[in-house]
Amino acid sequence: MAQMIANAVSQAGTNFVETIRLFLPRVLTTIAIVLVGWLIAVVLKTVVRWVLGWLRVNAGAERIGLAQMLRTADLPPADILTSRIVFWLVWIGFLLSGVDVLGFVVLQGMVASFILFVPRLLVALGIIVAGLITANFLARHAAHGRQFADALGRGCWPARGAGAGARARRRDGAGPPR
Repeated sequence: MAQMIANAVSQAGTNFVETIRLFLPRVLTTIAIVLVGWLIAVVLKTVVRWVLGWLRVNAGAERIGLAQMLRTADLPPADILTSRIVFWLVWIGFLLSGVDVLGFVVLQGMVASFILFVPRLLVALGIIVAGLITANFLARHAAHGRQFADALGRGCWPARGAGAGARARRRDGAGPPR
């Protein structure tokens, strides 16, 4: 009985050492991927910030009113904010890749999910920025009162006419059914 217990403890110790021996290279690879990813993310952040500065994005953001909204929200200027977003997206991608190397079954699908998430995030950010720009444009021009409303109304007539025509054709059976 004592010999069986000693063999079980010995086998458990051997299994533990073998697991560490097999797992240690994965941990070192993960650390290397995360460090290289951090370096790449820092370089990309610097490059993006430089390119946006060269393109004078902050001046454009000031012209369309985005800079004022960022200041109101206590956020950094547009070039810094964009470069930070790029940094985090790139580094999170490398972090997930590093974790994927560890081989945890539970975390294996995270990289694929993240890759699918990034385009959706960028589209959502684009929609938010477009909405903010549109709202700012409308707020600036709505100050002119009736002239702006008349011009906007005249611009909407073709769309209203097309919608009314489609409804009439559908009612008369000429258009596609709803």
